Amino acid sequence: MATGGIGRVYEYTTNSAIATGDGISMAYDMGADIKNLSYVQFHPTAFNNRHTRECFLISEAVRGEGAYLLNCHGERFMHNYDDRLELAPRDVVSHSIVHESRKQNSTEFYLDITHKDSEFLKNRFPMIYKNLLDQGFDLTKDRVPIFPCQHYLMGGINVDRNAQTKIRGMYAVGECSHTGVHGNNRLASNSLLEALVFSRQAANHIAANLDSVPDSFAEHVFETNEDKPLIPKGIRTEVRRIMQESAFVIPDKEAAVRGFERVKELRNLIHSENFCRNTDYVEANSLVTVAYLILREII
Repeated sequence: MATGGIGRVYEYTTNSAIATGDGISMAYDMGADIKNLSYVQFHPTAFNNRHTRECFLISEAVRGEGAYLLNCHGERFMHNYDDRLELAPRDVVSHSIVHESRKQNSTEFYLDITHKDSEFLKNRFPMIYKNLLDQGFDLTKDRVPIFPCQHYLMGGINVDRNAQTKIRGMYAVGECSHTGVHGNNRLASNSLLEALVFSRQAANHIAANLDSVPDSFAEHVFETNEDKPLIPKGIRTEVRRIMQESAFVIPDKEAAVRGFERVKELRNLIHSENFCRNTDYVEANSLVTVAYLILREII
Protein backbone atom coordinates (compact mmCIF):
# COMPACT_ATOMS: atom_id res chain seq x y z
CA MET A 1 0.00 0.00 0.00
CA ALA A 2 1.38 3.39 -1.00
CA THR A 3 -1.87 5.31 -1.28
CA GLY A 4 -1.11 8.57 0.51
CA GLY A 5 -3.07 10.52 3.07
CA ILE A 6 -6.62 11.47 4.00
CA GLY A 7 -6.70 15.21 3.27
CA ARG A 8 -9.97 15.20 1.37
CA VAL A 9 -11.86 14.17 4.50
CA TYR A 10 -11.51 17.85 5.50
CA GLU A 11 -12.93 20.88 3.74
CA TYR A 12 -9.48 22.36 3.13
CA THR A 13 -6.17 20.54 2.71
CA THR A 14 -2.73 20.88 1.19
CA ASN A 15 -3.18 17.38 -0.27
CA SER A 16 -4.20 16.62 -3.83
CA ALA A 17 -7.70 15.54 -4.79
CA ILE A 18 -6.72 11.86 -4.74
CA ALA A 19 -5.92 11.84 -1.01
CA THR A 20 -9.13 10.10 0.03
CA GLY A 21 -7.70 7.40 2.30
CA ASP A 22 -8.56 4.54 -0.08
CA GLY A 23 -5.68 2.29 0.99
CA ILE A 24 -6.40 2.82 4.68
CA SER A 25 -10.08 2.02 4.13
CA MET A 26 -9.26 -1.16 2.16
CA ALA A 27 -6.68 -2.30 4.72
CA TYR A 28 -9.18 -1.75 7.54
CA ASP A 29 -11.82 -3.82 5.75
CA MET A 30 -9.23 -6.57 5.26
CA GLY A 31 -8.42 -6.67 8.98
CA ALA A 32 -5.21 -4.66 9.20
CA ASP A 33 -4.56 -2.65 12.34
CA ILE A 34 -5.24 1.08 11.88
CA LYS A 35 -3.52 3.13 14.54
CA ASN A 36 -3.63 6.77 15.64
CA LEU A 37 -5.69 7.98 12.69
CA SER A 38 -6.64 11.05 14.73
CA TYR A 39 -2.99 12.15 14.68
CA VAL A 40 -3.52 14.76 11.98
CA GLN A 41 -1.19 17.70 11.41
CA PHE A 42 -2.68 21.05 10.47
CA HIS A 43 -0.27 23.47 8.83
CA PRO A 44 -0.79 26.95 10.32
CA THR A 45 -0.09 29.06 7.24
CA ALA A 46 -1.89 27.65 4.24
CA PHE A 47 -2.92 30.24 1.66
CA ASN A 48 -6.57 31.02 2.35
CA ASN A 49 -8.37 31.99 -0.84
CA ARG A 50 -11.61 30.19 0.18
CA HIS A 51 -12.22 29.15 -3.43
CA THR A 52 -10.56 25.72 -3.57
CA ARG A 53 -10.24 22.70 -1.30
CA GLU A 54 -6.55 22.39 -2.17
CA CYS A 55 -4.45 25.08 -0.49
CA PHE A 56 -0.76 25.67 -1.16
CA LEU A 57 1.59 26.31 1.73
CA ILE A 58 3.27 29.48 2.82
CA SER A 59 6.38 27.85 4.25
CA GLU A 60 7.60 28.24 7.85
CA ALA A 61 10.70 29.73 6.27
CA VAL A 62 8.72 32.94 5.63
CA ARG A 63 8.10 33.28 9.36
CA GLY A 64 11.72 32.30 9.89
CA GLU A 65 12.73 35.35 7.86
CA GLY A 66 10.63 37.62 10.05
CA ALA A 67 7.02 37.52 8.81
CA TYR A 68 4.34 38.60 11.27
CA LEU A 69 1.05 36.83 11.93
CA LEU A 70 -1.86 39.28 12.08
CA ASN A 71 -5.47 38.87 13.16
CA CYS A 72 -8.54 40.40 11.53
CA HIS A 73 -7.65 43.80 13.05
CA GLY A 74 -4.16 43.73 11.59
CA GLU A 75 -2.67 43.12 15.04
CA ARG A 76 0.06 40.69 16.04
CA PHE A 77 -1.28 38.19 18.58
CA MET A 78 1.22 35.35 19.07
CA HIS A 79 2.64 37.05 22.18
CA ASN A 80 -0.64 36.16 23.90
CA TYR A 81 -0.05 32.45 23.38
CA ASP A 82 3.66 31.60 23.21
CA ASP A 83 6.97 33.31 24.02
CA ARG A 84 8.43 32.08 20.72
CA LEU A 85 5.92 34.24 18.84
CA GLU A 86 5.77 33.44 15.10
CA LEU A 87 8.65 30.96 15.46
CA ALA A 88 6.67 28.53 17.62
CA PRO A 89 6.16 24.98 16.24
CA ARG A 90 3.41 24.20 13.74
CA ASP A 91 0.95 22.77 16.23
CA VAL A 92 1.39 25.68 18.64
CA VAL A 93 0.85 28.26 15.90
CA SER A 94 -2.21 26.43 14.55
CA HIS A 95 -3.72 26.19 18.04
CA SER A 96 -2.98 29.87 18.66
CA ILE A 97 -4.66 30.93 15.42
CA VAL A 98 -7.76 28.90 16.27
CA HIS A 99 -7.91 30.34 19.81
CA GLU A 100 -7.53 33.86 18.40
CA SER A 101 -10.15 33.09 15.75
CA ARG A 102 -12.65 32.17 18.45
CA LYS A 103 -11.70 35.21 20.51
CA GLN A 104 -12.17 37.60 17.57
CA ASN A 105 -15.04 35.60 16.01
CA SER A 106 -13.23 35.79 12.69
CA THR A 107 -11.25 33.54 10.36
CA GLU A 108 -9.46 36.49 8.73
CA PHE A 109 -5.73 36.06 9.37
CA TYR A 110 -2.71 37.32 7.50
CA LEU A 111 1.02 36.77 7.07
CA ASP A 112 2.89 40.04 6.61
CA ILE A 113 6.54 40.30 5.53
CA THR A 114 6.25 43.57 3.60
CA HIS A 115 8.76 45.19 5.96
CA LYS A 116 11.57 43.14 4.36
CA ASP A 117 13.48 44.07 1.20
CA SER A 118 11.43 43.20 -1.89
CA GLU A 119 14.34 41.84 -3.96
CA PHE A 120 15.46 39.67 -1.08
CA LEU A 121 11.96 38.18 -0.80
CA LYS A 122 11.70 37.48 -4.54
CA ASN A 123 15.04 35.66 -4.51
CA ARG A 124 14.47 33.88 -1.21
CA PHE A 125 10.93 32.65 -1.99
CA PRO A 126 10.61 32.52 -5.80
CA MET A 127 7.90 29.83 -5.95
CA ILE A 128 5.82 31.28 -3.13
CA TYR A 129 6.16 34.72 -4.71
CA LYS A 130 5.05 33.40 -8.11
CA ASN A 131 2.16 31.32 -6.74
CA LEU A 132 0.84 34.28 -4.77
CA LEU A 133 1.12 36.58 -7.80
CA ASP A 134 -0.99 34.07 -9.72
CA GLN A 135 -3.62 34.48 -6.99
CA GLY A 136 -3.46 38.28 -7.06
CA PHE A 137 -1.18 38.88 -4.06
CA ASP A 138 2.29 40.41 -4.03
CA LEU A 139 4.33 38.98 -1.14
CA THR A 140 6.49 42.12 -1.11
CA LYS A 141 3.54 44.52 -0.83
CA ASP A 142 0.45 42.69 0.44
CA ARG A 143 -0.67 40.94 3.56
CA VAL A 144 -1.27 37.31 2.57
CA PRO A 145 -4.48 35.65 3.81
CA ILE A 146 -3.71 32.44 5.69
CA PHE A 147 -5.46 29.92 7.92
CA PRO A 148 -4.62 26.44 9.20
CA CYS A 149 -5.66 23.48 7.08
CA GLN A 150 -5.11 19.73 7.03
CA HIS A 151 -1.60 18.84 5.96
CA TYR A 152 -0.23 15.44 7.02
CA LEU A 153 -1.37 12.20 8.63
CA MET A 154 0.89 10.64 11.26
CA GLY A 155 -1.39 7.64 11.87
CA GLY A 156 -2.47 4.99 9.40
CA ILE A 157 -1.97 1.32 8.60
CA ASN A 158 0.15 -0.01 11.44
CA VAL A 159 3.50 -1.47 10.35
CA ASP A 160 6.73 -2.74 11.87
CA ARG A 161 10.22 -1.50 11.02
CA ASN A 162 10.12 -3.49 7.77
CA ALA A 163 6.85 -1.78 6.79
CA GLN A 164 4.94 -5.06 7.26
CA THR A 165 1.34 -5.06 8.41
CA LYS A 166 -0.13 -7.91 10.44
CA ILE A 167 -1.60 -9.30 7.20
CA ARG A 168 0.78 -11.69 5.46
CA GLY A 169 2.16 -10.18 2.29
CA MET A 170 0.78 -6.69 2.91
CA TYR A 171 3.20 -3.79 3.34
CA ALA A 172 2.37 -0.11 3.76
CA VAL A 173 4.71 2.81 3.07
CA GLY A 174 4.41 6.56 2.93
CA GLU A 175 1.65 8.64 4.46
CA CYS A 176 -0.89 5.80 4.55
CA SER A 177 1.28 3.94 7.07
CA HIS A 178 1.68 4.34 10.80
CA THR A 179 5.34 3.83 11.60
CA GLY A 180 5.39 5.55 14.99
CA VAL A 181 8.33 7.77 14.07
CA HIS A 182 6.36 11.03 14.19
CA GLY A 183 4.36 10.86 17.39
CA ASN A 184 1.51 13.37 17.34
CA ASN A 185 3.33 16.18 15.55
CA ARG A 186 5.64 15.51 12.61
CA LEU A 187 8.70 17.69 12.24
CA ALA A 188 9.13 19.34 8.86
CA SER A 189 10.56 17.02 6.16
CA ASN A 190 10.41 13.94 8.40
CA SER A 191 7.92 12.49 5.94
CA LEU A 192 11.09 11.40 4.12
CA LEU A 193 11.44 8.67 6.75
CA GLU A 194 8.19 7.05 5.61
CA ALA A 195 8.68 7.83 1.94
CA LEU A 196 12.29 6.64 1.61
CA VAL A 197 13.57 4.78 4.66
CA PHE A 198 10.58 2.52 5.29
CA SER A 199 10.01 1.93 1.57
CA ARG A 200 13.59 0.74 1.27
CA GLN A 201 13.10 -1.49 4.30
CA ALA A 202 9.98 -2.91 2.66
CA ALA A 203 11.74 -3.53 -0.67
CA ASN A 204 14.66 -5.26 1.03
CA HIS A 205 12.38 -7.41 3.16
CA ILE A 206 10.23 -8.39 0.18
CA ALA A 207 13.30 -9.30 -1.87
CA ALA A 208 14.73 -11.38 0.96
CA ASN A 209 11.51 -13.35 1.38
CA LEU A 210 10.42 -13.97 -2.22
CA ASP A 211 11.08 -17.70 -1.88
CA SER A 212 8.38 -18.00 0.78
CA VAL A 213 5.67 -16.39 -1.35
CA PRO A 214 3.00 -18.87 -2.55
CA ASP A 215 3.08 -19.64 -6.26
CA SER A 216 -0.39 -18.23 -6.74
CA PHE A 217 -2.94 -16.10 -4.96
CA ALA A 218 -6.70 -16.27 -5.32
CA GLU A 219 -7.97 -13.52 -7.58
CA HIS A 220 -10.72 -11.25 -6.38
CA VAL A 221 -13.24 -10.03 -8.93
CA PHE A 222 -14.33 -6.48 -8.21
CA GLU A 223 -18.06 -6.30 -8.86
CA THR A 224 -18.90 -2.88 -10.26
CA ASN A 225 -22.69 -3.45 -10.26
CA GLU A 226 -23.09 -0.91 -13.05
CA ASP A 227 -26.83 -1.54 -13.27
CA LYS A 228 -27.39 -0.57 -9.63
CA PRO A 229 -28.37 2.90 -8.36
CA LEU A 230 -25.77 5.57 -7.67
CA ILE A 231 -25.01 6.56 -4.10
CA PRO A 232 -26.96 9.62 -2.85
CA LYS A 233 -25.31 12.94 -3.63
CA GLY A 234 -23.73 15.00 -0.85
CA ILE A 235 -22.20 12.25 1.32
CA ARG A 236 -18.61 13.42 0.88
CA THR A 237 -19.60 17.08 1.40
CA GLU A 238 -21.42 16.19 4.62
CA VAL A 239 -18.47 14.16 5.91
CA ARG A 240 -16.10 17.08 5.27
CA ARG A 241 -18.41 19.46 7.13
CA ILE A 242 -18.61 17.07 10.09
CA MET A 243 -14.84 16.69 10.25
CA GLN A 244 -14.22 20.42 9.93
CA GLU A 245 -16.62 21.10 12.80
CA SER A 246 -15.55 18.30 15.13
CA ALA A 247 -11.92 17.35 14.42
CA PHE A 248 -10.18 20.49 13.15
CA VAL A 249 -7.01 21.54 15.05
CA ILE A 250 -8.71 21.57 18.49
CA PRO A 251 -11.29 18.74 18.55
CA ASP A 252 -14.79 19.55 19.75
CA LYS A 253 -15.83 16.49 21.78
CA GLU A 254 -19.56 17.25 21.70
CA ALA A 255 -19.53 17.84 17.96
CA ALA A 256 -17.41 14.71 17.54
CA VAL A 257 -20.00 12.59 19.34
CA ARG A 258 -22.79 13.95 17.15
CA GLY A 259 -20.65 13.63 14.05
CA PHE A 260 -19.70 10.06 14.88
CA GLU A 261 -23.34 9.01 15.09
CA ARG A 262 -24.08 10.59 11.73
CA VAL A 263 -20.99 9.07 10.11
CA LYS A 264 -22.07 5.65 11.39
CA GLU A 265 -25.45 6.18 9.70
CA LEU A 266 -23.75 7.11 6.43
CA ARG A 267 -21.43 4.13 6.67
CA ASN A 268 -24.32 1.77 7.33
CA LEU A 269 -26.18 3.25 4.35
CA ILE A 270 -23.24 2.74 1.99
CA HIS A 271 -22.66 -0.81 3.16
CA SER A 272 -26.29 -1.93 3.42
CA GLU A 273 -27.46 -0.83 -0.02
CA ASN A 274 -26.28 -2.37 -3.28
CA PHE A 275 -24.96 0.72 -5.07
CA CYS A 276 -22.97 1.04 -8.28
CA ARG A 277 -19.28 0.63 -7.40
CA ASN A 278 -17.95 3.60 -9.35
CA THR A 279 -15.32 6.14 -8.35
CA ASP A 280 -17.85 8.20 -6.39
CA TYR A 281 -18.81 5.14 -4.36
CA VAL A 282 -15.21 4.13 -3.60
CA GLU A 283 -14.19 7.64 -2.52
CA ALA A 284 -17.32 8.19 -0.44
CA ASN A 285 -16.81 4.84 1.27
CA SER A 286 -13.16 5.70 1.97
CA LEU A 287 -13.95 9.12 3.43
CA VAL A 288 -16.77 7.76 5.58
CA THR A 289 -14.51 4.98 6.87
CA VAL A 290 -11.65 7.40 7.61
CA ALA A 291 -14.01 9.82 9.39
CA TYR A 292 -15.48 6.92 11.37
CA LEU A 293 -12.02 5.82 12.55
CA ILE A 294 -10.83 9.35 13.43
CA LEU A 295 -13.98 10.28 15.35
CA ARG A 296 -14.05 6.95 17.16
CA GLU A 297 -10.57 7.73 18.55
CA ILE A 298 -11.51 11.30 19.53
CA ILE A 299 -14.63 10.39 21.50
